[in-house]
Amino acid sequence: MPHVALVTGANRGLGREIARQLLARDLRVVLTGRDEAATRRALEALGAAGKNALAVRLDVTDPASIAAARRTAEERFGPVDIVVNNAAVRGVPRVRAAHGGARLRARRQRVVGRGTVR
Repeated sequence: MPHVALVTGANRGLGREIARQLLARDLRVVLTGRDEAATRRALEALGAAGKNALAVRLDVTDPASIAAARRTAEERFGPVDIVVNNAAVRGVPRVRAAHGGARLRARRQRVVGRGTVR
């Protein structure tokens, strides 16, 4: 059974290219983005509509949206094996630590990894 990859920010640019390359490797791909119509257009532009790909609305800052996207992906393709977090988040959110209520500032970071999907 093919691996399932979920790509955030897949409606354009780097996210769309990542989705294209994963599809070329015969993975099942869930393209996600905040703008569902734009994400569907990206899916159609890749020529993958209805095949091994699915467009789903996802806002990575909204836990309910994340849960809904996961459910949709799993209902269609099964468990998600790979997540490519390409979504841009504007601003640096503040988070309150569970211990002592200390305020922490989240840091922006980009993690680049290497690996092979088989």
